Amino acid sequence: MSDRFYEVLISGEVAKLDRFTATYLHDPREPLVAFAAGLQKDYAAVKNCLLYPDISNGPMEASNQPENQNGEAKSVRRGRFRTPQRAPCSCLGLP
Repeated sequence: MSDRFYEVLISGEVAKLDRFTATYLHDPREPLVAFAAGLQKDYAAVKNCLLYPDISNGPMEASNQPENQNGEAKSVRRGRFRTPQRAPCSCLGLP
């Protein structure tokens, strides 16, 4: 199933997306039905991803999210607190 969905994404063809969702909406495996139903629910967004692959909302992610109690945006918090701090590698000749 994942190979077929990958083919849909790479092809950029909306008709393949339609066939994929139609096939898996009636699959006996509930997780696949749920996945296909999610694609149907967000059909316009998924379709636009296929039609406009060079457009991304990545730079805007979390820019409209409310700040946490410390006044930090989620993206800043992720970068500052969740990135493990490592000591420089001695093999590079750094102190």
